[in-house]
Formats: sequence, C-alpha cells, structure tokens
Amino acid sequence: MTTLFSNISLITSLLQSNGKYYSVIAVVVILFLGIILYLWRLDNKLNKIEIQIRDEHKTS
Repeated sequence: MTTLFSNISLITSLLQSNGKYYSVIAVVVILFLGIILYLWRLDNKLNKIEIQIRDEHKTS
C-alpha cells in the first residue's frame, strides 16, 4: 500500500515540476463539462419526446 502512495506522490510531483499538473486538471474539467452538457441535451430531448407521446395519447 505504501508503494501505491509513493507512486502517486511521484507522479504528482513529476507533473507539478513539468507544469503539466494544470493541463491534466484542465482536461479533466473539460471532459466533465462535456459529459454534463451531453446529459443536459439528452434530458431535454427525452422531455420533448415524453411530451409528444403524452399529447398523442390525449388525442387518441
């Protein structure tokens, strides 16, 4: 278990020393925002489909 923590701290210090730490954080944030945007658009599309189905059942 201690080797895992030492490897993580080694990777973290390596990224910080090369200035890539913020690049990794930026990529993770961009991916997270992309997933949130995708889920939001999917929810809107599903809501429109639900409304259409509800309206079709009311007219039938």
